[in-house]
Amino acid sequence: MAQFTPMQYLIALISGLIWGTICLLVAKIKGRDPRGWFFLGLLFSFFALIALLFIPSQKAMLLAAEAKAIKEKEEAEQLELQEAPTNPKATTLEKRSWYYLDKANSQVGPIDLDSLKKEKSEGNIHTKTYLWSEGMMDWKILDELNYLKTELE
Repeated sequence: MAQFTPMQYLIALISGLIWGTICLLVAKIKGRDPRGWFFLGLLFSFFALIALLFIPSQKAMLLAAEAKAIKEKEEAEQLELQEAPTNPKATTLEKRSWYYLDKANSQVGPIDLDSLKKEKSEGNIHTKTYLWSEGMMDWKILDELNYLKTELE
């Protein structure tokens, strides 16, 4: 059975510490747990580093997921805006009950389309006023509701 000298133990320890430190630094850059990767580098040397290099960056994964969520939300909003006036399930603009937030952020409504036109002509509703009607997912500013904006002009 092979006997290891104290110098060989020291070299193995220093080598492990170096690999652990390298893994720690790369893990920080990739947004991973640096302490865990330090110990993996200490125990498994360059194998841990290779594994870490092949794992995608957690920051990049979070950014990609966030970008995908934003894109899906925008697509859903665009679809809602495009289909709102022609959606057979949605009532026509004239039959819808509308709500808006006044300057004090108080909800006003329900009001019909003619009343909405009157409120706009009186200056109570402008392009940055938040509006909502049944069938809409969220409150939207008038600028985002092209079909309604053209109807109110």
